[in-house]
Order: sequence, then C-alpha cells, then structure tokens
Amino acid sequence: MRFYVAPVSDTASKKEKALALLYIEKFLNGTVKRAFLNGTIAVYYNNAFLRYEVKPKEFYSEGNIDKPLEEVASDGSRKVFFSNGTVRYFESPDLKTDKLYMDCQTNLTCVEFYKNGTKIIYDDGVFVSREDPPVEERRDPTYKYVDKTGPKMQAYDKS
Repeated sequence: MRFYVAPVSDTASKKEKALALLYIEKFLNGTVKRAFLNGTIAVYYNNAFLRYEVKPKEFYSEGNIDKPLEEVASDGSRKVFFSNGTVRYFESPDLKTDKLYMDCQTNLTCVEFYKNGTKIIYDDGVFVSREDPPVEERRDPTYKYVDKTGPKMQAYDKS
C-alpha cells in the first residue's frame, strides 16, 4: 500500500528539502520503501535500513565541505565516521579476509561488503539476510558448445 506525503513548502529549509519524502510504500512482509524528493529510494525491513533501491547522489551536510573523520588503531584497522551517522569499519591489513568493509547505521543495522559482491546484513548483531552476487555460468573448456540462438530449421515432410 502506498501513502503519499504532502509536498514541502517553498519556504522549507535546505535540510527539510533534503529529507522530504514523496511516498511511503508498505508491504505485508514488513518491508517498507521510502521515496525521497531527491530521487533516493530506501528499503527498510522491520524499521531497519536494508539497502538503497536508488542510491542518493549526495548527502546533505550543514557545512559546505562534508569531510568524514577517520580513526586508525595501532593494528591498522580503521573507523570512518560520516556526518549522516554511518560508521565504516575496515579490518586490519594483517587479516587476510575477503571482507572489504562494514557499514553500520545509527539504528544498529550493519552491512558487511565482500570482494566477490556478497552483502550480509545484521540488525543489532543478529543475522537478517545475505545477498549473493549473480553466479557466472561455468563451462567445461573441453566441451564444444552449440549456439542454439540462431534461426530454427523446419522439419522436412517426406509425404
């Protein structure tokens, strides 16, 4: 079910315009989509941010330049703090894993990103879902494949 939100006024601040909603779409399985005035569409599950269906082009910031703050630990791991509340965690370079980084929002939803494209989503440390990348079709290099996409041959009737 889709609910449309009243448009923002012409006198709205930049912050109000940046956060303005166009509509909210609710599904029976607990999923909610929120479409924003700037074109962003965010997907939530049980009120926890899940993913962007349409990613934002930029994030609103109070200042002219929005520089994230970075903390580096003695083991080489890093935390990057963004103005929207997101914290990005990078593991120590000494750890040889396939994990690229993990983003955590202020609502305790965290998404781990891996080199192969896999995303694993946690809500307050509890596993929610796993999104695997599309699987490439494996082919046997010794087998000669036939291209069946060309024109079809008609059967010959001998009668």
